[in-house]
Amino acid sequence: MQKRATIITIIVTVLVFIGVTLGIYFMVSAKNSQNLADITSKVETKQAEVNKLKAAKDTNGFTPTEVVQAFWTDVKADSTDQAKLYLAPEVQNMDIKASLKLGSDLVNITLGENSQELDSDTATVNMTFLLTNDETTVRTFNLSKYDGAWKITGVVAQ
Repeated sequence: MQKRATIITIIVTVLVFIGVTLGIYFMVSAKNSQNLADITSKVETKQAEVNKLKAAKDTNGFTPTEVVQAFWTDVKADSTDQAKLYLAPEVQNMDIKASLKLGSDLVNITLGENSQELDSDTATVNMTFLLTNDETTVRTFNLSKYDGAWKITGVVAQ
């Protein structure tokens, strides 16, 4: 009888051990499944952001904001011929400095924050300029794609 009780105890102990092990396995498995779902969601979100960024770049690898920044760098350096490379054909003859309405002391004006709105082949970039008198002003640059490259089509002083 004692042998039988020992065998039953061993069998019950083994079954309890297997049950606990399976319970832990299924609990960890469920948690890992949730983690996998969370990671997959994050990857998909990041991939969408990368795709959006790729779509914003032109054939030269520039986003609309980068085109405006490069344009400003050339205007600030008084390289107007170089700056005109960023302008659309219909605005090539505009007086760049007059259109910006930032005064004559461009060397001491710096760029501040900016924002970009993209709609297929058109974009709007709001660029903040930090003036020499510690004031800020915003210019809105409108851009369109010409032969796959972003070009500035207009500037609006706000």
